[in-house]
Amino acid sequence: DDITMNILTALQVKLTEGDKIRALSRGTKNLNAYFKWFEGRQHFLRLNKDDNLKARQLLEEAIKLDPNFPSPYTDLAWTHLFGIRFGQSKSPKESIGLAEELGKKAISLDESSAFAHSLLGAIFLVKRQFEEAISQGEKAVSLSPGHSIAIGQFGRTLAYAGRYEESIAWLEKAKRLDPKALTWVLTMLGHCHLYLESY
Repeated sequence: DDITMNILTALQVKLTEGDKIRALSRGTKNLNAYFKWFEGRQHFLRLNKDDNLKARQLLEEAIKLDPNFPSPYTDLAWTHLFGIRFGQSKSPKESIGLAEELGKKAISLDESSAFAHSLLGAIFLVKRQFEEAISQGEKAVSLSPGHSIAIGQFGRTLAYAGRYEESIAWLEKAKRLDPKALTWVLTMLGHCHLYLESY
């Protein structure tokens, strides 16, 4: 059908990212679960209210189709974190708790998932538990040393912990790995230089 063709077309583009797609898709032989996850991820990455809710629905369906597929748990957790930002959460504390639970579930299914460790680092960062956040960030970048988002997230964590010079090194690395660096990587770089008074 049209949706499947759109997913396959997008997949051909995403396959050029090699390591990312292989790492994310690891863990399921259920093609329907894979397509639900992939479609849900595309909605999530649009980063707006409506797509966040649509992503959540699709990711929940992917988990029902294959409860042992780690990646939908990680992305579903992110939808709950972003739901706080989008005003979709009735209780931010509960949303953070649910995201943490989903992240830990993903790691229980695949301890080598850099994406899940990076997620947990972000959750600990929100909770201002900096040592735990840094520990998870270190784990993520050691598992996937070429993944720009995990590296950028680790740089962001170091910035919030007040380690600005270290943060800049990691954020610059994320930018080198991905020439189309996400705006939050560039914004965080700006903040670090501001705090260091390197105008």
